[in-house]
Amino acid sequence: MLNSTFAKKNPKLFYLLYRKTFFHPNAEPNACHLFLSDLEKQKKLLGIATMNIDFLHQKAGSKSVHEYWGNMRMNHCSLCNKSFDWDIAQQNDIPLCDLCGHVILPDFVLRNLGTYQDNIRDGSNILSKADLMIIAGTKNSWRNFPESTPKVIVNLELPEINESNSLFIQENIAKVFTDVKKVLIHTPIV
Repeated sequence: MLNSTFAKKNPKLFYLLYRKTFFHPNAEPNACHLFLSDLEKQKKLLGIATMNIDFLHQKAGSKSVHEYWGNMRMNHCSLCNKSFDWDIAQQNDIPLCDLCGHVILPDFVLRNLGTYQDNIRDGSNILSKADLMIIAGTKNSWRNFPESTPKVIVNLELPEINESNSLFIQENIAKVFTDVKKVLIHTPIV
């Protein structure tokens, strides 16, 4: 389903599946998104490098977000490449371009999960400068991150990690960051 060939040939089925799985424009940021945004406002966070496409970091108020796969707000015509916001998918069962009549697709599908090189460059830059990484809720390999940088990993699944400078918390990320925020209300970050 997450490829442009399928989406162009079967736009009705694609959009039916897309709306059931990924497209949730009314979703709200969880405690982790809000915590990271607060850290950024306090100048304690360089930025966020993510493969998430849900735009929730921005909804939480984060400004320095580097989305390797883009986000659902970015949509383009599959033929003429005209840009559209995600409102087009909310307003139309099968969104069609007003210029050429071809199907409009979210960028992460149109690009076949292709990455955005400028976001990867900028995300890699903040990762290389980090003195601590918070890795929350990803199923990606922890080996993709610099081994020498200390990490706090929050996930329900046990990672394959054998680094002495990493703390692993096996728990729901929203619960962890809700609890962390409660503690920090009484103990400010220094």
